[in-house]
Amino acid sequence: METKREPTGQFLPLDEVDKKLEYLERLERYWKDYFPSLTGEPRDRYKPFHQIVIATVMMMDINTLRELASVSLPRIQRQYIIRRFLQDLMVMPCFVKMVITKKSLKDEAREDSNKQKVVDDLITRVRVDRAILDNHRCIVLGTENPEICHIVPFSVNDDDKSRAQFEKYLVMAATCIYSEKPELAADPESTPEDTDAADMAGNLTDDDITVDSPSTDGGLDDAEIELARLELWATLCRKVSSSKTGVSDRSWNEISLNKQLHDWWSKGYFAFKPLGIDGKIVKGLGPKGDTARYTQVKLQFHWMPRRDDIASTATPLNKTYGDPEANGLNPVLSQDRESSVFHRVQTGDIFYVKVEHRYAERMLAAFRIKWAAINILSMAGGAESLDDVGDYPEYLDENLNWMGDVKRGTTVLDLMKEWDD
Repeated sequence: METKREPTGQFLPLDEVDKKLEYLERLERYWKDYFPSLTGEPRDRYKPFHQIVIATVMMMDINTLRELASVSLPRIQRQYIIRRFLQDLMVMPCFVKMVITKKSLKDEAREDSNKQKVVDDLITRVRVDRAILDNHRCIVLGTENPEICHIVPFSVNDDDKSRAQFEKYLVMAATCIYSEKPELAADPESTPEDTDAADMAGNLTDDDITVDSPSTDGGLDDAEIELARLELWATLCRKVSSSKTGVSDRSWNEISLNKQLHDWWSKGYFAFKPLGIDGKIVKGLGPKGDTARYTQVKLQFHWMPRRDDIASTATPLNKTYGDPEANGLNPVLSQDRESSVFHRVQTGDIFYVKVEHRYAERMLAAFRIKWAAINILSMAGGAESLDDVGDYPEYLDENLNWMGDVKRGTTVLDLMKEWDD
C-alpha cells in the first residue's frame, strides 16, 4: 500500500516575509529607543533581540501580527500594545526552552530519591496506556518496543514550581504561538469526565473551548473576533499544560516513538503538524477494559530546515535534517504493517494517533504548542540557539514586569498619562 503524503506548503511563506521583516524592523527601532526605560539598564548595555525573539516574529501567524502592527490605533493604545508585545517576546526564549527540553521521569527520580516510587508507578502506567493505544509500535516507523514520549514535556508541570513558572510564560507566549485551529468533528456523546474537567475549575468549559470563532451577530469587528480567538486559545493551552500539577501526564499528551526519533524530536530535527482528526468516531475498549469512543488525530511529518543563523530570513531553506547527504544521518525508513514494505520517511507523510475523542482537542492543542516551538527553534538555527538562554527571561522581574518600570515604581496608568501628554 502506497504511503499517504499530502502537500505541505512553505516553511516560511515568501509572500509574508516582507511584511514580517517590516514589522520586525519597527519593533527593533522601538526596542533600541526605549531600551533604558524598559529594562532599567544604561544605553551602553543595549543588546539586540535574541535569535529566538526574531524567529518568533518571523514564524507568527500573519493575521495576529497584522492586528498587533495596526497603525490605525490611537497612539496611547499603540504604545501599550508594543510594550506588551515586547514583554511577550522576552519570554519566548525561556518558553521554547521549556517546551523543547526533554527531561525524562527517570532523570527526575535520580535528582530526588523521594520521587523514585512515584516515578516508577507513573512510568508503568503511562507506558501501558499509550502503548496499548499505539499497538506497542512506533507511530512513524511501525517498529516494536518504542519509547513513550510526552508531547508537551512532563517537566513543565511535574511539580508546583515548574507548573507555576510555565503558566506565567504560557500567558505571555500564547499570542506568539497561535495558529488556526485544526478541524474537529462534534460529538455530543464525548465529553471529558468530571475528574478531568476539574483541570479547568473557574475557567471556560470544553463547550466554550470548542467554538471555532465567536459569533459576529453582535457586531464584533475583526480585531475583537481575533482577540476572542486568542483568549480561547490561551485558555486551552492552560488546560493542557499548566492548570494543575501533573495535568499533562495523560495518554492524550503521549505518543510512541522509536528511541532515535524520540531523541531527534527533542532536538527539533523534525515536527508533527496537527491537521485535525480523521472524522471517524468508533467505540472500543480502553486500556483499562472500559468502553470508550475513539478517533484518530491526523499528523503531518515535517523534517525541519537546517539553519546556521537567521541573518537572511529570505534565504531559501533547502537543507533539512531529513537529507542524509546534508547531515550524515541514516535514512529513516517506515514499515507499512499490511504490506511489510519499507519507505523513506519524508516531509508530508501522514500518520495517525489513536485517542479518546473527548480528549482529541487537548492532544491537538499539545501538538500545536510543540509544533510552534520547534518551528521557532528551527528558524533560530536549531537547539544551539538555546545554549545562552537562562531559566528566567532577561529584563523582566519574577512577575514578568519590565525591570525599568519596577525600578522606577511606574505603573501602566502612569505611562499612559505620560503618553497622553
